[in-house]
Amino acid sequence: MKSTLKRLAAFLLVLALLIPCLPLPGAAAQNYTRLSGKDRYATSLLAADALKQVTGADRFDAIILASGTGFADALAGSYLAAVKGAPILLASDSQIPNIQSYIRENLADGG
Repeated sequence: MKSTLKRLAAFLLVLALLIPCLPLPGAAAQNYTRLSGKDRYATSLLAADALKQVTGADRFDAIILASGTGFADALAGSYLAAVKGAPILLASDSQIPNIQSYIRENLADGG
């Protein structure tokens, strides 16, 4: 009897832990758009353009720059990006011209 109760309790615990992992049904799962560039740097520029389109902004008040060679910069900058409504652009030495051009075209004056 105790063994059956333990098994039932274990099953219910596992079930309770797995329920939040189930996919969302219907329309909620269709609200995502997959973006992909040729590399992480191009993808960050595509994501910034998508953010601009979703927010309806012509230009950003702020743009967050993060190193594309490690995750810590982007992770640390994610809170600031959320507060400012700003995109996070990944940068590396070879991407500096692309990033500078994007910032000139998409950052509001005084930003």
